Amino acid sequence: MIPLLSGSAAHMLDKLSWSSSANPPPIPRWGLEPYEHEPAHGFFLRLAALNGQQATPAFAMSLGLNGRNIDPQQMLQFCKQLPIPGTERLCAATPSIAKSSVYIRGEHLRLGRDWSIRHRRYCLACLNEKSFHRFWFDLPIVRVCPIHQIELASERRSMKWAWHYPLQTSDMAICKTDAALTKADPGLRFSSYILGRLGVLQPSRISLLDNLRLSEAVYLCSIIGKMLIHGWKPAESSRHESSQDQQFMEAGHNFLDENGSLSDLLERHIRESPYCVDGVFGCKDIQKNLGWWYYALYTKQYRRGLDFLMEDTNRVLEKFGACRRLRRKFPVAENEPSAREIATALGLRIDEVIQLAKWNSRIPECGLEEFEAETIKRRSSRMISAETAADVLGVSRKRFASMRSHGIFAPVIKDAGGKSGQYDRNEIEEILATIKSRVPTLSKSAGLVDFDIYRAKACCSYSKAVADVLSGAVAVDGWDITKPGLQAVLVSAPVRTRNYSGRGRLPKHPSPRIAQVL
Repeated sequence: MIPLLSGSAAHMLDKLSWSSSANPPPIPRWGLEPYEHEPAHGFFLRLAALNGQQATPAFAMSLGLNGRNIDPQQMLQFCKQLPIPGTERLCAATPSIAKSSVYIRGEHLRLGRDWSIRHRRYCLACLNEKSFHRFWFDLPIVRVCPIHQIELASERRSMKWAWHYPLQTSDMAICKTDAALTKADPGLRFSSYILGRLGVLQPSRISLLDNLRLSEAVYLCSIIGKMLIHGWKPAESSRHESSQDQQFMEAGHNFLDENGSLSDLLERHIRESPYCVDGVFGCKDIQKNLGWWYYALYTKQYRRGLDFLMEDTNRVLEKFGACRRLRRKFPVAENEPSAREIATALGLRIDEVIQLAKWNSRIPECGLEEFEAETIKRRSSRMISAETAADVLGVSRKRFASMRSHGIFAPVIKDAGGKSGQYDRNEIEEILATIKSRVPTLSKSAGLVDFDIYRAKACCSYSKAVADVLSGAVAVDGWDITKPGLQAVLVSAPVRTRNYSGRGRLPKHPSPRIAQVL
């Protein structure tokens, strides 16, 4: 139970007129501080309740705040002026609203759909322990309480945290008997993923979703779940549309969490179209062939993050003969039945088999297929992930991605279907072998620098330095056997470097080791 304010401090907020440019009069500390995960508008509800206020909007407007449409940042600025400790907790849990977007803890959400104070849920067990508002109560996409693993209640009559009615201490007894505290289904894991990205729980990794903004990840899970549950037939409108969205999100998240193939799912979805007969479209209209999936895919708000879905969809449409333009873009392989058989035998996707068949380490993307089971099996056994390839080279993931963009190497199997790209181990190891073969027999150690210092003195990127060594433009003069991968390469310092002192500027944030040699 929250202790009430005592004596003259009980109604002190009623006499306080506040504005963003004026500080409040000196008030003694109240012994009240924000809880962890409590936003500013939730803390203001507690202030209203402890001051005996019955209508929070009127109380907010009497203090010069917007009581009709809540602005969480305005509430935060108001709470910062109060003589209370722990305002950093309010800053961490209070969202920022910009037009139709909501930003909280570095993540982007949709206003109204993903974040809303009009359709809040709440956890009865949380309110029974401590009666304060948690920021995830404002997220309609969160279905399960991360602390107690029970489904959040959303009945209007039991909602004690509505904006117009602050929680009174007498309501605590009602909260205990409002509903049974039932455990949630263990299959409801999407809420844990969301709260993991928001820093409440330990984050769970799904590569396809982790590369998207949180709002895009929510939308992707929703349309994948809708495809799994309803198929090509559009869902009928229902009064419980929010509960249907929750089911779609859970189904889509579980599908991606179990490494489901989006390409195979798209193919099954399009085969259900009434315009597809015996694997061939009788109608050339793409909108009719895709049904509701067309409008879900071409939404402008999420088009940037769903480019990979458009690519897979166009490929499947061309396979079924949807239009001539796509046929020119994605030519059908002559040996596709053989590719399907090999994919089934090796447990791979068809597109992975085709990429392995076309791969040539000397001529990438050569377009010459070798559909031999032994060849595909041998190549697939050499595939490694991006993390493993970066460890072999002894570089970070960021530098590994930069080297890939620079064209030093290329993935054999591209990112698709919730799986990260795969690389040829032999090609990665050949980069190190090529550099090591150029080390002179009598190598010197004086005056040699590694790639970090070389790129700083030569004013070039790490990838450019590695590419110059591989092309022979920069000679390899030594090898440090105590360091792994590319960290062991030693080259001579560049003869001519940019004169920073002459221009009056230095490189941005050099490390102490690099700054010492500059």
